[in-house]
Amino acid sequence: MTSSDTRSIATSIKTPPLAECVYCNLPVPGVPIVDTDKPPVYCCFGCRLAHRITHAKGSEGEATWQLTLIGVAIFLSMNVMVFNWVLYGQEVFNPGGAVESAVASTGVTIFRYLSMILTAGVVAILGWPIAQSGVSALRFRQINTDVLLAIGVLAAFVYSYVSVMREGGSVYFDTVCMILLLVTIGRSMEARARLTAGDALRSLEKLVPDNASVLNQGEWIETPTDELSVGDIVLVRPGMRCPADGEIIDGRSSIDEQMITGESDPATKGVGDVAYAGSLNGSGTIQVRVSVLADRSTIQHIVDTLTEARRGRGRHQRIADKIAAIFVPVVVLIAIATFVWAMRQFGWQAGLMRSLSVLLIACPCALGVATPMAVWVAMGRAAKAGIVIRNVEAFENIARVRAIRFDKTGTLTTGKARVESLDVAMQSTVDRNEVLANAAALAQATTHHLASAVSDYATLNSISPMPVENIQTISGKGVEAQIPDGGLAVFLGSHSFMKENGLTTPDSLNRKIVDAMASGASLICVGWSGQVRGVFAFREDLRVGAKSVLRHFSDLGYDLGILTGDHVGHGKKMQATLGVPVHAALLPADKTDHVQSMAQSGILVAMVGDGINDAPALAAATVGIAMGCGADVSRESADACLMSDDLAAIPQLFDLSKQTVRTIKQNLFWAFAYNVCGLGLAATGKLGPISAAIAMIVSSFLVVANSMRLQRVQLNDSLNSAESRSTVKQLAIAR
Repeated sequence: MTSSDTRSIATSIKTPPLAECVYCNLPVPGVPIVDTDKPPVYCCFGCRLAHRITHAKGSEGEATWQLTLIGVAIFLSMNVMVFNWVLYGQEVFNPGGAVESAVASTGVTIFRYLSMILTAGVVAILGWPIAQSGVSALRFRQINTDVLLAIGVLAAFVYSYVSVMREGGSVYFDTVCMILLLVTIGRSMEARARLTAGDALRSLEKLVPDNASVLNQGEWIETPTDELSVGDIVLVRPGMRCPADGEIIDGRSSIDEQMITGESDPATKGVGDVAYAGSLNGSGTIQVRVSVLADRSTIQHIVDTLTEARRGRGRHQRIADKIAAIFVPVVVLIAIATFVWAMRQFGWQAGLMRSLSVLLIACPCALGVATPMAVWVAMGRAAKAGIVIRNVEAFENIARVRAIRFDKTGTLTTGKARVESLDVAMQSTVDRNEVLANAAALAQATTHHLASAVSDYATLNSISPMPVENIQTISGKGVEAQIPDGGLAVFLGSHSFMKENGLTTPDSLNRKIVDAMASGASLICVGWSGQVRGVFAFREDLRVGAKSVLRHFSDLGYDLGILTGDHVGHGKKMQATLGVPVHAALLPADKTDHVQSMAQSGILVAMVGDGINDAPALAAATVGIAMGCGADVSRESADACLMSDDLAAIPQLFDLSKQTVRTIKQNLFWAFAYNVCGLGLAATGKLGPISAAIAMIVSSFLVVANSMRLQRVQLNDSLNSAESRSTVKQLAIAR
């Protein structure tokens, strides 16, 4: 039983937030979140049973008791089956004589009563969770498949009971037992599969140790991690995982942070550096001062982000919901019509069995798990590859995207520029050191990668920044500030920024600027007192794999483009190098306008950026992909966050999205085709209730198994494998 099964026939316009199933975290239709003070809350009886059997958040005694009850139900059902085999062959008890006939009649009566008593036990054990789910739905004026199933099973049991009491007529106790057993097994299997689909989330949570060594009055005391407070000092020995986010105050070690930052190589850290909860300590012992509580740690934030994304409903899930919302009332009408028609044609027994078969075969369990199962498995697979998906619908839309725009700095390039040269105006009254000192002072006021390179260059040349005040940053242009002594205004930024502020450029620097732009070099100027005093030229390195990734998408036929704030000359050089159109001299607002214009034209476009300066463009795109999020997965503008700076993760994300959507479509096709064909067979009497229950289990199993295949998707060699190259050619030809 899934969330799609519990669509109401009539829903109100506004509904309060729904409570979540304590087992699989699915929203529970009809149960407002305000009612969660009535523990526990389950989305279906499958989760109710699986939660207790698997001892998930439950006591061991209760888990053992529930498992024992199911074992008892199986034992009772086996005996009912044996008795009914004898009843179906009761002619054995009537070989011909009157005495034998009396004995046979007594034996048949005894077997019928025994079957009724044993079946009543099975109904009490396995039917009770179904009845609870059905009653819960009816309380909120909803009809779900548990309501239909309960009605059908109860009708079969009552009919058989009346037959026993009247000592005449057929009994269907074996049918009741087998249906309850098969349905319970099938629903429990689905519930367990949903839990398995969230293994990636639980594996992240398990990275944080349960206990920590805390310094208490000079002694190290073992304390539960949940009880740590800000300011506590914890000891992390070699081979242990850090219990909380904090600052290293003693020791030095190599720390594996791959699950947090996405970097495969351990980072060497010492006093003053940050250690993240869940990171694996290497060879050294360190002491960490806790900076945030356990429920606010970086790794917990990643888990919360993925959990929140799982609650989202993508385009395909909404389609499945609409089908299920129509399907349930249609099934009710078909079951009623089948009962009336079969009763008139063949009698009460045929009408009851055929209508029960209709209810069983039409149970939209497979339809309900078709989309969420595939999405959850894919999200878990992506998390293992260092990709955090924050928006389910956007994840599905990646498969439909046909245009991609890349930010240049920090995305295709390393984002770490270095000064290649500093040219100072000839015949100037200032020297090189003064120019560099003033430039470094303003560079500290901005996070722009070129400004950072200026600061590094000043440090390398042992130049201390001048003190400045009244700092003003103009996005995409430059920085303005004043030197306290005399109030001299200093400007650092683009050449156009200098012109806007009335600064003239000496001929000697003009020639340098023209030459730099012609060669494609990035540059910024620094000036004051109405004149440009110096020009910095920079060099940037492409990321490893940038050309391969662009070539990969180009072979697939995507519309590619690079957006950059660099001058046109640099853009032309990059375009010649990468073979991709470059849109240069763009301010952040221009990048957003570019993406919005594509979206307004009906083009599904993905924007890939660093998630900080590109936030508006990421938000404007159909799909926003932020690179190098590391510990910062809270970038609200991005639909997907790549934990590392590895460009190869982008094709992996696209490939996983396509395979996920393909799997969803396969699941939906099978689930819908199965229900349509099964309804016809059940209504015409060609499919009995037990066969219908078996078919329902098989259908759900196929959908679950097909979704689980996404766990085995190979993403690491998506750019180089022969299979990938073959797929590239096929898709290119198809387009």
